[in-house]
Amino acid sequence: MSEITNKDRASWAADALVAFKASHQCDTDEVANIKDLITDLLHLARREHGVTMSDDLYHLTRSAADMHFAEAIEDPEE
Repeated sequence: MSEITNKDRASWAADALVAFKASHQCDTDEVANIKDLITDLLHLARREHGVTMSDDLYHLTRSAADMHFAEAIEDPEE
């Protein structure tokens, strides 16, 4: 199996964004749509997966941002 790149990850996210936009009326601004998807994922984490509103929710978003930066540094295509 080949190494997963950030191009792969971005493609998976693009597929998720397409599905998200197909499920309801969205903004014409793609960055706003990404923000809405992230926000809705946080609602899912809180409501369905036990992530609390305070520290856990902040930790989830912070660790996701940290993971993004680490993957950006590690990916030779960046």
